[in-house]
Amino acid sequence: MVAGLLALVTVGGVGYYLFRLAPRVMSRVNNSSGAMGAAAMSSMPYRQYVYGFDKIMSEREALLILGLEDTSSSFQRPSKEKVREHYRQVMAHLHSDVGGSPYIATKINEARDVLSGR
Repeated sequence: MVAGLLALVTVGGVGYYLFRLAPRVMSRVNNSSGAMGAAAMSSMPYRQYVYGFDKIMSEREALLILGLEDTSSSFQRPSKEKVREHYRQVMAHLHSDVGGSPYIATKINEARDVLSGR
Protein backbone atom coordinates (compact mmCIF):
# COMPACT_ATOMS: atom_id res chain seq x y z
CA MET A 1 0.00 0.00 0.00
CA VAL A 2 2.84 2.37 0.78
CA ALA A 3 4.52 1.48 -2.53
CA GLY A 4 1.28 2.21 -4.41
CA LEU A 5 0.92 5.57 -2.67
CA LEU A 6 4.55 6.40 -3.40
CA ALA A 7 4.06 5.49 -7.09
CA LEU A 8 0.93 7.66 -7.28
CA VAL A 9 2.74 10.65 -5.78
CA THR A 10 5.69 10.15 -8.15
CA VAL A 11 3.46 9.94 -11.22
CA GLY A 12 1.51 12.99 -10.06
CA GLY A 13 4.71 14.98 -9.49
CA VAL A 14 6.14 14.04 -12.89
CA GLY A 15 2.81 14.85 -14.57
CA TYR A 16 2.65 18.24 -12.86
CA TYR A 17 6.27 19.00 -13.86
CA LEU A 18 5.62 18.03 -17.51
CA PHE A 19 2.39 20.04 -17.52
CA ARG A 20 4.29 23.13 -16.36
CA LEU A 21 7.33 22.53 -18.56
CA ALA A 22 5.65 21.61 -21.86
CA PRO A 23 4.49 25.12 -22.87
CA ARG A 24 7.97 26.59 -22.35
CA VAL A 25 9.64 23.80 -24.29
CA MET A 26 7.16 24.10 -27.16
CA SER A 27 7.61 27.89 -27.39
CA ARG A 28 11.40 27.49 -27.55
CA VAL A 29 11.11 24.84 -30.26
CA ASN A 30 8.73 26.99 -32.31
CA ASN A 31 10.92 30.09 -31.96
CA SER A 32 14.13 28.35 -32.88
CA SER A 33 12.74 26.42 -35.87
CA GLY A 34 10.89 29.46 -37.20
CA ALA A 35 13.93 31.70 -37.11
CA MET A 36 16.20 29.02 -38.54
CA GLY A 37 13.77 28.07 -41.30
CA ALA A 38 13.14 31.65 -42.38
CA ALA A 39 16.82 32.55 -42.34
CA ALA A 40 17.80 29.43 -44.25
CA MET A 41 15.08 29.85 -46.88
CA SER A 42 15.83 33.54 -47.48
CA SER A 43 19.51 32.86 -48.18
CA MET A 44 18.93 30.07 -50.71
CA PRO A 45 19.41 31.29 -54.28
CA TYR A 46 17.13 28.69 -55.86
CA ARG A 47 13.47 27.75 -55.98
CA GLN A 48 12.10 24.45 -54.76
CA TYR A 49 11.67 21.86 -57.51
CA VAL A 50 9.23 19.07 -56.65
CA TYR A 51 10.26 16.43 -59.18
CA GLY A 52 13.37 14.23 -59.22
CA PHE A 53 16.39 14.36 -61.47
CA ASP A 54 16.38 13.19 -65.10
CA LYS A 55 18.88 10.51 -66.17
CA ILE A 56 20.37 12.87 -68.75
CA MET A 57 20.22 16.45 -67.54
CA SER A 58 18.23 18.79 -69.73
CA GLU A 59 19.00 22.47 -70.10
CA ARG A 60 15.80 23.34 -68.23
CA GLU A 61 16.82 21.16 -65.29
CA ALA A 62 20.27 22.75 -65.27
CA LEU A 63 18.70 26.20 -65.17
CA LEU A 64 16.50 25.17 -62.24
CA ILE A 65 19.40 23.67 -60.29
CA LEU A 66 21.51 26.80 -60.63
CA GLY A 67 18.56 29.12 -59.96
CA LEU A 68 18.65 30.82 -63.34
CA GLU A 69 15.67 32.06 -65.34
CA ASP A 70 14.08 29.56 -67.71
CA THR A 71 14.41 31.43 -71.01
CA SER A 72 13.08 28.65 -73.22
CA SER A 73 10.77 31.09 -75.00
CA SER A 74 13.65 33.33 -76.14
CA PHE A 75 16.13 30.49 -76.92
CA GLN A 76 19.02 32.26 -75.21
CA ARG A 77 21.45 30.62 -72.85
CA PRO A 78 22.70 32.65 -69.91
CA SER A 79 26.22 34.02 -70.25
CA LYS A 80 29.16 31.99 -68.97
CA GLU A 81 29.86 34.63 -66.32
CA LYS A 82 26.29 34.41 -65.03
CA VAL A 83 26.46 30.59 -64.97
CA ARG A 84 29.75 30.73 -63.07
CA GLU A 85 28.36 33.25 -60.56
CA HIS A 86 25.25 31.18 -59.84
CA TYR A 87 27.31 27.98 -59.72
CA ARG A 88 29.53 29.45 -57.00
CA GLN A 89 26.57 30.70 -54.97
CA VAL A 90 24.75 27.37 -55.05
CA MET A 91 27.91 25.35 -54.45
CA ALA A 92 28.77 27.51 -51.43
CA HIS A 93 25.48 26.42 -49.82
CA LEU A 94 25.30 22.79 -50.93
CA HIS A 95 28.87 21.48 -51.21
CA SER A 96 29.64 18.35 -49.21
CA ASP A 97 32.31 20.22 -47.21
CA VAL A 98 29.65 22.53 -45.73
CA GLY A 99 27.13 19.82 -44.90
CA GLY A 100 25.68 19.14 -48.33
CA SER A 101 25.51 15.93 -50.28
CA PRO A 102 28.19 14.66 -52.70
CA TYR A 103 25.38 13.59 -55.07
CA ILE A 104 23.89 17.09 -55.11
CA ALA A 105 27.35 18.60 -55.66
CA THR A 106 27.77 16.26 -58.64
CA LYS A 107 24.43 17.40 -60.07
CA ILE A 108 25.43 21.05 -59.62
CA ASN A 109 28.68 20.36 -61.49
CA GLU A 110 26.69 18.62 -64.23
CA ALA A 111 24.34 21.62 -64.50
CA ARG A 112 27.32 23.93 -64.89
CA ASP A 113 28.75 21.71 -67.61
CA VAL A 114 25.44 21.56 -69.50
CA LEU A 115 25.02 25.34 -69.48
CA SER A 116 28.67 26.08 -70.22
CA GLY A 117 28.66 23.76 -73.22
CA ARG A 118 31.37 21.47 -71.90
